[in-house]
Amino acid sequence: MKYLVLFFAMAIVTVFAAPAEKFPQTLLVEGNVTLRLNGVGTREKFWIDLYRIGLYIPAKCRKASFIIKEEQPQLVKVVIVSSFISDKAMREGIEKGFEKSTSGQMGSLGKRIDNFIAAFASGIQKGDEYDLFYSPGTGVSVVKNGHILTTIPGRDFKEALFGIWLGELPAQQSLKKALLGL
Repeated sequence: MKYLVLFFAMAIVTVFAAPAEKFPQTLLVEGNVTLRLNGVGTREKFWIDLYRIGLYIPAKCRKASFIIKEEQPQLVKVVIVSSFISDKAMREGIEKGFEKSTSGQMGSLGKRIDNFIAAFASGIQKGDEYDLFYSPGTGVSVVKNGHILTTIPGRDFKEALFGIWLGELPAQQSLKKALLGL
């Protein structure tokens, strides 16, 4: 019996400890900019964890609208934790997220959203890591497992993208709170 209890205790520690390694407290970007982990959360659907996500910004902040609008380097790290996420499921989730984030007013973002979605078409596997790094004046770079896939220009695109998780109608309210460190 005590071995069974020990096994479950170790399993719980492993499940909760492993993803934390993927989210260091600070990241150095562009050679000299330090971003700090603002919060980490899990996107889930029907009680299934889909991905873990961490928000990195220059200084801790709990105000979503400020983070979305601020013209500063920012990074969202997404770690896929479920084999249920396919490129099709990701595409549908991204489309729905942008629709909600922009209140259906995607206008000039359409082609850029398509280019962003195309970055996920090479296949998604459990354990994949995506860094969505915003650099003012350059745009959002999509990096998969350390390899840059594309860069999507525009501050408006960055605002709509970050709005998926931090906007008025976020993908998941508890995830928004976690990213804000609440």
